[in-house]
Amino acid sequence: MKVKLLLQEAVKSKALVALWVLLFVQTAIFVTITLFNIHPSQLQIITQCSQFNPANCMRGQWFYIANFTLFGIVYFIANILISLKILETKGRPMTLLFLWLSVGVLLTMGIVIISLLSVTGISFI
Repeated sequence: MKVKLLLQEAVKSKALVALWVLLFVQTAIFVTITLFNIHPSQLQIITQCSQFNPANCMRGQWFYIANFTLFGIVYFIANILISLKILETKGRPMTLLFLWLSVGVLLTMGIVIISLLSVTGISFI
């Protein structure tokens, strides 16, 4: 019941709804880019490296990169729920600050993922 009341309160604020829509659009673009730039291949990509021994890198299959898509969706859902909790405890200004930071982080993640996909040779961007 609390979530329903918080949603009703949040919908009254046009700025919160606009930032949620912006996050949704960014997430949709992020997911689309990652989905369309993952191509099946026999290429093994580096998935984990040891800081102490750079020669000891673990390699994985191409479908490991598909986790970026799932990460974008989870990031969006978590940010909506966290913003509702911040709205309840700290108020509207802190929620707006959090959502603007979330927009910036998602934009940065998109740039990093595009760079990562082009470096691994899986994407054709």
